[in-house]
Formats: sequence, structure tokens, C-alpha cells
Amino acid sequence: MISLSASPADAAVRLSLLDAHGVQRGCLELSLLPGLPFLLTDEADGSRHPSAPRVRVREAARYRYRVDSAHRLIRIGPAELLSADDDSQLTGRVTTGEYVGEVEFEVDLEGIGRAMGRVDILPTKIGDEASFQSMLSDLAALSVEALHQGFAPSAGTFGRGAGGSPQLLYQRFAVLYALLATSELNWAFAHLLGEPHRTWVQQEEQRRPGTPVRGTSSLARSLTRPGPRVPALGPRPHVPVQLVVDKTEETVDTLPNRYVRFVLEQWRALALAARSAAGTLTGSAASRGERQATEVVDKIDGLLSQSLFRQVGRLSAFPHGNTVLQSRDGYRQVSAAAALVESTLGLELEVEPFLVSRRSIALLYEHWTFVRLARAVATACGNHRTPDLFEVGEAGMSLVLRSGRHKKFVYEAEVQGVQLLITLSYNETFGTGRTGGSWTKPMRPDASLMVQPLRLQSAHQRHYLHFDAKYRLDLARVLAEEPDESDSVAGVSKREDLLKMHAYRDAIRGSAAAYVMYPGSGDVTEFAWAPGELLPGLGAIPLRPDRADADTAKLSKLVSRLLHNVASDSTRYNRSRYWEAAAYAGPGADRSTGDRDLLVRPPADTPVLLGYVRSPEQWRWILQQGLYNVRGDGRRGSVQAGSAELDVVFLVLYGHTGSARAPVLMRRLAAWRAMDRVAMLKVRYPHPRGDAYLVAAVEPVLDQPAWIERLRPDDIPRPGAVRAPFTRTWLELAIDAPPAAPASGP
Repeated sequence: MISLSASPADAAVRLSLLDAHGVQRGCLELSLLPGLPFLLTDEADGSRHPSAPRVRVREAARYRYRVDSAHRLIRIGPAELLSADDDSQLTGRVTTGEYVGEVEFEVDLEGIGRAMGRVDILPTKIGDEASFQSMLSDLAALSVEALHQGFAPSAGTFGRGAGGSPQLLYQRFAVLYALLATSELNWAFAHLLGEPHRTWVQQEEQRRPGTPVRGTSSLARSLTRPGPRVPALGPRPHVPVQLVVDKTEETVDTLPNRYVRFVLEQWRALALAARSAAGTLTGSAASRGERQATEVVDKIDGLLSQSLFRQVGRLSAFPHGNTVLQSRDGYRQVSAAAALVESTLGLELEVEPFLVSRRSIALLYEHWTFVRLARAVATACGNHRTPDLFEVGEAGMSLVLRSGRHKKFVYEAEVQGVQLLITLSYNETFGTGRTGGSWTKPMRPDASLMVQPLRLQSAHQRHYLHFDAKYRLDLARVLAEEPDESDSVAGVSKREDLLKMHAYRDAIRGSAAAYVMYPGSGDVTEFAWAPGELLPGLGAIPLRPDRADADTAKLSKLVSRLLHNVASDSTRYNRSRYWEAAAYAGPGADRSTGDRDLLVRPPADTPVLLGYVRSPEQWRWILQQGLYNVRGDGRRGSVQAGSAELDVVFLVLYGHTGSARAPVLMRRLAAWRAMDRVAMLKVRYPHPRGDAYLVAAVEPVLDQPAWIERLRPDDIPRPGAVRAPFTRTWLELAIDAPPAAPASGP
């Protein structure tokens, strides 16, 4: 392999453009743009198909192209990747974006027709092709496990997939075409053909007397059976004319080998159907589809022509729980690939997979990260069982993950002595106008984790943790630093991912944290509001296919820490959630309730004591002595020391409060103190009737709020005795006051 670095300004490769007869009709030159990802050429690679592309470029990169041909260029494609400089289309740019896989550059030449050359776009953000394949293998391992657990009912339905639409047909074929190009599956077929599964079978064989035979129980039975007999030497004077003996022979006609043959025949039928359906497409997609399907048919025909499959019969029953298919090399990979093709993975592609975006790697990464997240959550909950990601549809088995389709997985765990109900959701839409929803616009994270103590079912005890898969590079560095021009891949700023996490956490009610999962390097990046705590928080989690187990372990530890933060009743986060719920549960008003300088706390958190003034004499005593009293004995309307009614700064006195008898706002200046009848007489209290009182120093508030004079305390519902002191919040009193009369006109 020759690697051309980005430093030489003239680094370039030339791609031959061949017509339908294999004759070269021109060249397509690809060259590097300064400072952008490198380009590779593959001069010789014996592991690849003879017709596989020899030129490789990188995903998320841009290159210059130039067409060199003796014939006039009419058109060049694919249009998804190319941007011509002018109408001649002879030069321009190639932008690979997030497309990954084999691409055909096609040119229509005057007088010649179509010529083409093939290029491989290699994954950049997940390291290499092996990493891409590992995502498929992860999903395949789950699907084959589900199949062996009995999700596919029988051989009669296995192979039909989850529907019969052309889109599903293209989708299944796209997965099959990608799998057949991998070295892992090619190795699997070579291994099982070289070392096929064998078993021994017994057959009955007739022999004439005098032929050496091995003594067995069946031989003893044959010697004593009735029928024609002949003289013999030995202990028995007569023996049967024909001896029936058992013969043990080795055979490859086993259930696992029949299954492999069945899979190959199903794949061949799928490729033929895809080739037929490709005829309904238009343009280059039709030719690509027909060519790719023909390649698959030819490859499978070559496998079926091997001597192994000529000795193997047809599958009559699905091999549930077969240990050879589950664990033996070669058979295990084929079984996993078959399950992957059949399940279709729920990859609802927006375009036909015969186009260059057929592999939809960003969507595949989203599915794969959810599978890994489900494993991490299960581990954090102490449950190591594989998540139930598969279900049986009307026409077969399919993976439940589908874009836009909501699916939930429920766990329970005990954390710090608290029983938690944990719900992992895929593509849950948080709509508007409901508890736990979005208060702006509907939001739909890739995955959401709802954590709630089982014994506390109130809304403020529901804590949401959101996770979004982003197919981005070096996202942790972007989150940790200020953005610059290099923080953009394929024209999309990665800083937008952080802003989207803010949108999830801030817009969805009850959200505690939001994290990006991305295929980059580095450790988990965490941002938290309070030092020493995770919630509320944002962050980025590297999740790489080539380091899947190690990264999943880190993710599981993070989930475990998040669960501990939710379960703890002493975190600042849980304290804030309590008061937030209390604040939004009470009343509110869009008008000012009075002088803000009076209040230390918000109006809804400022209690006010409403006290009745029973006579004009008591009112004069209050103003002259600067005191206010409440009953402290056992009489009706008494207030006990330490009660909530006394823990107030403000009082509203009403009743006999002057000639207008309007309520008056007072401020308490000192603590309440106990006084008996004698002490009350010494401070000139008029006509004390009880034996015990609670007294505090008070003074009128100079600037009375406007709502005070409109307040009607007698009309306010109250607990207990009619004239007993009671409390309301400042906000409640302001709302209870009738609105001011509109100003009269001139």
C-alpha cells in the first residue's frame, strides 16, 4: 500500500475509466487539497475481489478531480459527491461527507457511452474498516442470540424478513453486500469449507456368511433370526443366508451444513430479487444495483458449487439452540451474518442503498451506541442479561430500533438503599403540554434514561438523563476549548452538539444531564453545575467500535455514578429539584405585588400573618406601644409558641383599624415573648381577658403596597376559628385582593 501524505501539493492518483468491454476510455485524476485528509492508493491486495476498487479516499474529506479523455464529456456522476467548476464538468471537487463504502464514478462520453471507475471511501471517524465491521458484528451477535432463543418460529418463515417492500429489499441487500465484502465472512466460509462439521451415522448392510464381520449385538440378533439358512462350521451348524450388520459412516449432511446451504440459497434469492428490482430505478443507481447484485449471485454460486454443499440436503427445520452454529468458528460468523441480514437492523434508509450512502454509517453508529448504552445501563443495574432488543413482527423477526419509533426497556436497581425504577427509551419524543415534556418545542433525543425512586411517584422525582450519538471527531476537545475553524467536519460545527445537549437538558422538564456519545479519543468529558457532583451536567463520552468493551465499561461507571447522584437525598441537585417543584406547583402572577425592597424572599416564599384587631382601643394601643399580641392560653383562637404562624416578618392587621377600617401592613421588629395578665396591664393593654399572651414589637410599613387597601381578609378562606390568626403568602394575598378599578375617562 502506498500512502500519500497531504504535504506535496501535487499528490494525486489516476483512476482508469473502463467501458462495458473493459476498454480504457479515459482517466479520472484525484488530487489532494492542502491541509485536508490524505488519500490512499492500493496497488495490490490479494484479499479483495478482483473487481474491487484500487483507489481509496477518506470519509469527511474533499479532493480535486479532473477528467482526462479523448472523447467529449457529456455527464459525470454521482451527483451526490461531485461539484463541477463549470458546465464542461471536466474539473471540480469531490466531497465525500459521511458516505462510506464503494463508489462508482461514471462518465457518459460522446460516441462511446458509459465508462466507470471504482473508489473505496474509508471510514475516518471510527479508525478503520475493521472498526466498521465490529459494529455490524456487535449487532449480529445480538440478533443470532435472539434467533437461537426462539424468536424465529420455523424454517418456513425464516428468510422472509419483516416485510416485502422494495425499500426493505434494498436495505437487506445493502447489508448483505457489505458483509460479503468483509474479510471476516470470507474467512468464515473458507474455514467451514476446509473443516466442515461431520457426524457418524449407522446403516444396515447385508453380508454373505464367511465374510469377516465385527461382533456386535446386531450381529447376534441377525444369527438367530428366522429365515433360509445354510450349513456352517463352528458352534452354530446353520446360519442365515444373509447376515445383517451395522455399518458406521462419516457424513457431512448435518443440520449445521444444511443451514449454511439454506442461508446461501436465501441470499442468492435476495440478490436475484434486488437485481430485478434495480431495473425499476433510474440513472446510475440502476446500473450499480444490477452490477452489485450480479456480483453477489456469482459469488454465492461459486460457494454452492463446492463439493460440501453437493453432499448436503435441504433444511427441514430451523436449528434452534444448535451449539455448532452458536460457537464453532466459521458457522458462528455465517449464522450471525444471516441473522443480521434477516433482521434488517431497522435501518430505515432515506435513499436507495445502491447510492453511495447505502451503508448509512452515521445511522448505524446511532443504533450501535444504543446497544452499547443498553448494556452499560444493565450492568450498572446489576443485570448482565442481554437487553431484549428483538421482537417478532407480522412476517418475522426484526430489531426494534427504528428511527422515529419509541421503544422502552425497564430495569430496577437498589442504590444506596433506594429502590429505583429505571426506564431506557429509544427515540422518545418529549412533546409539549404534559408533565415531563418540553416547554418549548418537541424534543427527541436518541436515548433517554428516566430514573425514579419506586416509592416516590411525584413528577419532581422523575430524573431524565439524555444521550445522543454524534458521528464526530475529537468532540471532547471542542467541548473543552473555544471553537475555531478546524472544529468543522463536512460543514457542520461540532460545537452545535454541545448546544443541542443544552437544549435537551434545559427544554425537557426534569432533565438532569445530557451527554454526547462520539467515536473519538480521550476520556469522558464532564461539565457539572456544582463541584463534586454530576448533576445537573453535560458531557461527552467516547464510544469507539475498536475499543467497544473498554469504552462501554467507562460508560457503565458513569451511569452508575449518575444513579448514585439521583438516589442521594443530600445533593444540591436534589435540593434544587425539590424547591423547583414547589415553586412551580404554587400560584403565580404577572404583576408586581409591592415594593421589592421589602422582601428578602420571593412573594410566594414570604409568609404573612393576618391578625384581627377586636376594638378601636386595641388599635390605639398597637400604634402607641408599638406592640401586637396574640392569645397564648387555651382559649379559642390561641396560638402556641413555636407554631408556623409566628415565624413571619410581616403582619396584616384588619378589623377595627381606624375610621376606614382598611387592612394595614406591619413589620415585626423583635422575637415574640410571653406575657401574663399582670404584665399586659403594665403595658396598658385594654381589658386583658386571658392569662397568657405572646407579644412582639411591630411598626407600620411606610409605603403600603397598592393591593393592601383592596384586600378583604374576612372573605379569605381560613382554617380553625373565625377570628384566629392565620397565615397566607404575600403572593396569595396579592392575588386574593380584587383588581384595581379602571381609571375613569376625562
